[in-house]
Amino acid sequence: MQAIGHVQWPMTHWTGTPKYMRKHIRKVLYVARQETLDDDWERLKELLELPREQMLPDDAVLAHRSTHTDEREISTKGVRALREWYADDYALLELGEDLRRGDVPSPPSTLERLTSLAGSPGFSRRRLRR
Repeated sequence: MQAIGHVQWPMTHWTGTPKYMRKHIRKVLYVARQETLDDDWERLKELLELPREQMLPDDAVLAHRSTHTDEREISTKGVRALREWYADDYALLELGEDLRRGDVPSPPSTLERLTSLAGSPGFSRRRLRR
């Protein structure tokens, strides 16, 4: 798996383990999903006070959309390998879904979350305004 560029790093490489995320859940501003990205993008623009006219790319290449239309199946062995490789990521997905449903302790206000994030290393207010 590490030899395949687009699956080389699990989500936990960037977010930390599910246990870490649960501990720091109050710092999570929003959980978006690829499956609902258009709607999630509209919500994120509101939360981050981005311009309404700011759009996601609609060009297939710029948006990194696949142009393959044929059906593909992964073998049972392949599915098992993926589930093992991404076990912590599946736990993160469950946590994200819990957050989206409101099944976790209520998060702080948007302002409180942005303020707490502002103190994080690597945070740039300028990046929020792009």
